[in-house]
Amino acid sequence: MSSYSSHIERYISDNCIELFGLADRSIIDYVLASASSSKTPDALFTALNSSGLPDTAFAHAFVNEVFQQAPRKHKHKKDNTHRQAEKEVKGLRTQKFT
Repeated sequence: MSSYSSHIERYISDNCIELFGLADRSIIDYVLASASSSKTPDALFTALNSSGLPDTAFAHAFVNEVFQQAPRKHKHKKDNTHRQAEKEVKGLRTQKFT
């Protein structure tokens, strides 16, 4: 893993507990995959907000920072890693509330 990747992953991890209520590999992967495939910070915010990201100034600042640092994907299709991470996040959110 490059230091660039570890920096963005650490940033995401450090903020996920406050923003999502938990931080694990699935959430970090989901946020990073969403950021890599989103075309704008607003699109990223919408995707993360539907997964539980609050609509706060701190959350918007987090989204903007992640969007700026995330590597861009040049594919047009959603990648399977993103879909798998999304399923895992939904499962974790379900477990959290049971």
